[in-house]
Amino acid sequence: MNAPLKVTNISDLTKAVRLLGGTLEEAKTFRSYYEEECNYRIKIPGLEYQIGVRLDQKTGHYALQYDAYRDGHKMVKAVGAITQEYGVQRVMSAMKLQRGWRMIRKKLANGKVQLR
Repeated sequence: MNAPLKVTNISDLTKAVRLLGGTLEEAKTFRSYYEEECNYRIKIPGLEYQIGVRLDQKTGHYALQYDAYRDGHKMVKAVGAITQEYGVQRVMSAMKLQRGWRMIRKKLANGKVQLR
């Protein structure tokens, strides 16, 4: 499956994955039901399968690929958390670069992240 996320900055993706307790590393394959090709792979503690990060040659963006067969809901939840945290990291990087702003992040009771 492909996550609905276009990754344009591997550094921000690395930060997002680390904040969630995972690791992102360069690799040629990632573990799923089948071993699939990728440019990077994400390992999340507690999940047997990994998340692949593959470059789309047409767009120049990276896409997250995963197989929810074995880990099911946990995998979908992890991909959702990575998607959200990547968005937060992109905003924080953009604001710091463009305007020199520092941001305060607050996790809300509903699980969303608020930036001020």
